Amino acid sequence: MLALVTMTAASTAPLENGPRLVRNQALTYSHAQFCGEVQRRLSGTILPLENIVNTQYDAFVLSKPQVAPLQTHQYVQRDAQKNITQISCKTKSSDHLHAIRGTLLIKDRSCQNIQSDIVNEVWASLTPEQRLSAAHKPWQIMLEPDEIQYTGSRWVKASANLYIDFSGRPHLKSSALFAEWRDWRWKLMPKLWRGNHYCHLIAPERVRKLLLKN
Repeated sequence: MLALVTMTAASTAPLENGPRLVRNQALTYSHAQFCGEVQRRLSGTILPLENIVNTQYDAFVLSKPQVAPLQTHQYVQRDAQKNITQISCKTKSSDHLHAIRGTLLIKDRSCQNIQSDIVNEVWASLTPEQRLSAAHKPWQIMLEPDEIQYTGSRWVKASANLYIDFSGRPHLKSSALFAEWRDWRWKLMPKLWRGNHYCHLIAPERVRKLLLKN
């Protein structure tokens, strides 16, 4: 488990497909370029990309990220009250981008790393008054290692998890699928199954409510 060392209020803007060239987007709410930014942070890529916001769950389940052109997929999950609770991203692995697009080969960051970024950026966006009265501070939140799934069918049925332990400390756990392009275990699989990195993440909106307990 990893404790955090370090977003404006949740936006109500509709989720729509936006411009292709977007960099350095904040992860402070579930905007239309969210998973494109997750792709950049996981793999370090600066390639132009298109982030597809799937509004239908079945379409997201069937979707696959693409490496050329670089294309990611996004789906936002809501509760019965229409509050955003989870954001799911399908992205490409660094070694697949290196093999096909000639990008710099780096070690992929984890979904856990992205969850850490979300918490830190949500916290940074709060007002001084909100931080002073916050129910939880970022360094009190424990980040569990990613729960790894090995098939897409299992991953789509999994979810990110938020729970409070017996001492009152919050825990966040992301659910991931990570199948590197050059991993020998995936060599016999269809190409569409290789070079993928998927993340189920606790949505920034839910993280903000956790911090402020509202």
